[in-house]
Amino acid sequence: MPTPESADLYEILQVHPAAHPEIVEAAYRRLAELNDPAHNPAADTVARLAEINAAYAVLNDPQQRADYDTQRTGIAAGNSSELGGDAVVHDVVRAKSFQLVDDDGRIRAKMSVELLWGPVFQLMDEAGKARAEMSLDFVGNPTLFMNGSDGQRRFEIQQEDDGGQQVVFHDQNGVRRFLVGEIESTPMLYMADSTGKRRFVVQQQDDGSQGLMFGDQNGNWRLVAGESDDGTPVLYMNDNAGNRRFAVYQASDGSQHLMFGDKNNHDRLFIGEDDKGAPMLHMSDSTGNRRFTIHQGNDGSQRLVFCDQNGNFRLLVGAYDDGKPMLHMMDNEGTRRFTIHQGNDGSQWLSFRDQDGNLRLFVGESDEGDPMLYTTDSSGNRRFSIQQGDSGSQNLAFIDQSGNSRLVAGEDSDGTPMLEMADSAGKTRFAVYQLNDGSQRVMIFDQNGNLVNVMDERT
Repeated sequence: MPTPESADLYEILQVHPAAHPEIVEAAYRRLAELNDPAHNPAADTVARLAEINAAYAVLNDPQQRADYDTQRTGIAAGNSSELGGDAVVHDVVRAKSFQLVDDDGRIRAKMSVELLWGPVFQLMDEAGKARAEMSLDFVGNPTLFMNGSDGQRRFEIQQEDDGGQQVVFHDQNGVRRFLVGEIESTPMLYMADSTGKRRFVVQQQDDGSQGLMFGDQNGNWRLVAGESDDGTPVLYMNDNAGNRRFAVYQASDGSQHLMFGDKNNHDRLFIGEDDKGAPMLHMSDSTGNRRFTIHQGNDGSQRLVFCDQNGNFRLLVGAYDDGKPMLHMMDNEGTRRFTIHQGNDGSQWLSFRDQDGNLRLFVGESDEGDPMLYTTDSSGNRRFSIQQGDSGSQNLAFIDQSGNSRLVAGEDSDGTPMLEMADSAGKTRFAVYQLNDGSQRVMIFDQNGNLVNVMDERT
């Protein structure tokens, strides 16, 4: 039983002391629903619901209510005496009521005016069930209810003590399916399924940011769009296990990021900007290793990188720090095997290397800008070479493992064609030249370099 210092039980349930038991029950149901922790996230919901339940436990029992009314009247009289007779003590005044009946004598509308509760207006169906009710509580908050033919509340508009408005739709089982309004002065809209689980929510946070959420039948949020704690926009989608699979968000520096994740919560695709604001894209495998990256360097150059499952670079296409284009391919040990790049003078180079890093093929330009091609053996010695001389002449050479030219074909310094073959000691053994008159000459030498035979067109 409440003490004199306790809150008035009628005020807790927001009903008049002379309210009919049906009114007390209806008020209790409404307040219990509004303060259900499953639907109201306010911090003091549990305490308020306990107070409402305790008040209803007394006022719903006729004997306990009678005892409480007797005690309550005595408390009011005592308080009046203590105030020196200036306080006004109201006797219990029953509501004045008005009824409208149809030709068959059935009540179709009721209106009552109570001292504290205020006016209550009800519309009844042919079965005598209230289908609509409009009222003001004892502090003047308006409420409108609409019920289905089964008596279940289906539609509700009400104003809270803080001035917040709420519009609520219920299904035939009494489950809240739709709410638009304010909860503790925070704007909110949500839709729930037949089990009461929220499936769609639009809500304003304490900092004024907006949030939109979609949930599945298990109560997991599958899509969230709104703002993070620092006010930056964010959107993410989760799978049915709660793993984030897709996200778009803005970092604190204003850069935009887009991410795709797998079922194991690994980021598989990232598109956005790095810490310096440069755009980038990278893709990762199921273990989290980056396999593909496109990145812009500090100088604005673009780079594309492929990596293997061990994190080794296998292909790099882009530009050096000085902006010159290049392409590298590496083996699974990280050794560079194929390269295309541009030199400082604008010349282009292509090179192949073996597994030991030795240059085996080079195609490009010499330091003087002349085109050239050469191949080397595993020891790094050149074995085949094609090069253009200063005069524009073309030369082809075969070289043995000791570095000796064994075959040279091309043009001499004055541009006439020639071919020479040498032995392992580097001595010329066979030569073909074109003479000044355009005739051809063939010469054969012995191992000591002595000319042993000459053949030309004139002889």
